[in-house]
Amino acid sequence: MSNQSQAVFDAALTLSEMERAALIRQLAESLSPETERLLEEDFVAELERRRAEFEQGTADPLSWEQLKKELLAEVDGSDLSSAGEQGSPKRA
Repeated sequence: MSNQSQAVFDAALTLSEMERAALIRQLAESLSPETERLLEEDFVAELERRRAEFEQGTADPLSWEQLKKELLAEVDGSDLSSAGEQGSPKRA
């Protein structure tokens, strides 16, 4: 990442979560169709990789309910273990 990109990223992190989400939308809309296509190809490749891990039994599947709890905890800034539940490690 260039110094300029890093400075923009650091500045963006000072924004509220809603402002960052709006910025993400604006940046995504500014991409050329070719770049957008490449990102879609990367996304599909990642989905295929994850499906293969699941089919091989090497993935750590997560129920929708547990995923929602983890995501809400991240958004709220709370800790799952403080709610009396076992938190799982952060997922990539």
